[in-house]
Amino acid sequence: MPLQNFVDESEPTIDAAWLNALDVFYTTLFNSATTAGGALTALGFSAYVQTILNAADAAAARTTLGAVGLTGNETVAGNKTFSGTTTLSGATTLSGAAALNGTTSALDTGFHVVGSGDATKRARVEVDGVATATTRVLTVPDRDVELGATFDAATTFLTGDVAMNNVSNYFSGPNTGSIGAAGQKWLVMATISMLDTAGAAILEGRIFNGSGAIADVSRGSSGTNNIVVLSLSIVVTLTAATTFTAQGRDQTATTGVLLATGSAGTSNKATAITAVRLS
Repeated sequence: MPLQNFVDESEPTIDAAWLNALDVFYTTLFNSATTAGGALTALGFSAYVQTILNAADAAAARTTLGAVGLTGNETVAGNKTFSGTTTLSGATTLSGAAALNGTTSALDTGFHVVGSGDATKRARVEVDGVATATTRVLTVPDRDVELGATFDAATTFLTGDVAMNNVSNYFSGPNTGSIGAAGQKWLVMATISMLDTAGAAILEGRIFNGSGAIADVSRGSSGTNNIVVLSLSIVVTLTAATTFTAQGRDQTATTGVLLATGSAGTSNKATAITAVRLS
């Protein structure tokens, strides 16, 4: 009680307006609110604010706010733009499509490409062999490329003489078997040895791809049993897997022979076909 009221024993003067407001506030808070949520409602807090204040832990509160924590594992959805310098330390996984615009650098020991089926299979680029303050550029050609690929190469020999007894026909010698695939580039070479047992003749050799000749040459022999050796080579780009065959023809008589063994006498080395994959 104020001193003046105590001295003259008068009743103190009380501002009824604020007293009534205080009375209503406490009546509402303590008489109608039986839970913490009820108290928050009574105090006028919105449902959004109440959810944050009622969150069981910080992670739940961040979920409500749509915020990202500085520790722990979380997923950030939607499109996000980071301006300025952004540093990612530790192991970083980019799932789905990721676009890196501008100049981006990564340590050659830290950036790996992993297998889609087995993430333990990894590859990385090593650049420490490049001269100081130098940038080397790897330019990709307009085709599929296998880095460090060991390209296929094989030679097949004729293992027995073939009688060329029809001047209109080509007689097949060794072949490559089905090789390659669409888009691959191959070097195909053939050595074809022939003679005519009856006299001089025009002897023709070619490389056949299953539908036509891709290389063809002919030469005349000087007489009976005179061996003619023809060499052919061509680079081809495949449209599909292909079998290449070395073929011979005697244009003059039915007494021609496609030889397995030539004048050197080494068995089964006179007629052959070789295919080497270039890309």
